[in-house]
Amino acid sequence: MDVRELVADLVFIVRSPVDGIDNAVGESAKLSGAWRRVATVLRAFNNPWVLPRSHRRELISIASSYFIAGSDPSITFLALMSKFSNWLNQQLDWQSKALTAVIVIAIMLGVASFMTILGAPPTISLIGIALIPIIHYYQVELVRYDYVKPAIAGLVGGFIATHWVVT
Repeated sequence: MDVRELVADLVFIVRSPVDGIDNAVGESAKLSGAWRRVATVLRAFNNPWVLPRSHRRELISIASSYFIAGSDPSITFLALMSKFSNWLNQQLDWQSKALTAVIVIAIMLGVASFMTILGAPPTISLIGIALIPIIHYYQVELVRYDYVKPAIAGLVGGFIATHWVVT
């Protein structure tokens, strides 16, 4: 979850009940790349159901249904906020589970390191090194990160380290 994306979502939720879908999507598109793609698809097809399945598609379909039906803007706003709140709770739940997994793996790394200090075979430390990408993948993500280059660098570094240890 990027803060800029969340702000763009909230701009859509606030603007769509009063200004309509097109104006709200246009305002959100100024703030976010994801909303820019949504605006492009909506301009091309003029149908929210052709959008890829995501929370934005659901927000747009709810807003267009309420707007076409002529509902009160406050009711539309409450429906959109309810849907957005549910989506945020799902994201928070996933991140808390991921954080729990990271804590468990960190404890496992600590135990493996302690066992290595006490004289366990060196393969125990390799297990700890192998768990680092899993920790990195499940960490709470504030910004997008490229996993390919660090994974390649880690594999090369691991190969060199194990090659030097064996010989």
